[in-house]
Amino acid sequence: KRKRKVENTNHVLHQSTFKKPSWSYFHLSLIMPSIPNYKSPVEAESPSIDPITILSLLQSPLSSFLGTHGASITIDILKIVSRDVWIRVPRQDASAIEAALSNWVGWTAG
Repeated sequence: KRKRKVENTNHVLHQSTFKKPSWSYFHLSLIMPSIPNYKSPVEAESPSIDPITILSLLQSPLSSFLGTHGASITIDILKIVSRDVWIRVPRQDASAIEAALSNWVGWTAG
């Protein structure tokens, strides 16, 4: 005996795949040599870095590595938690941002 084929009752109305997304996302952490990476419960609840400080910390390596083009890259700050920040950048600039930030050793006063 032959088994009856069960027809698929699901109907796909629309299906698409984004082959080239418009944005790339980065999760960055500010690591300072004078501050240990271990976060005590009090330190874990410390206030976050403000967005202006984050942008200035990101602009230094970008302008140093890429000049005027690096300084003009659009950076969207999505989330800030303590010393962690999530940013969104245009996809075509993602590799340049990764190269500029990966080897950057900066300094801050205070």
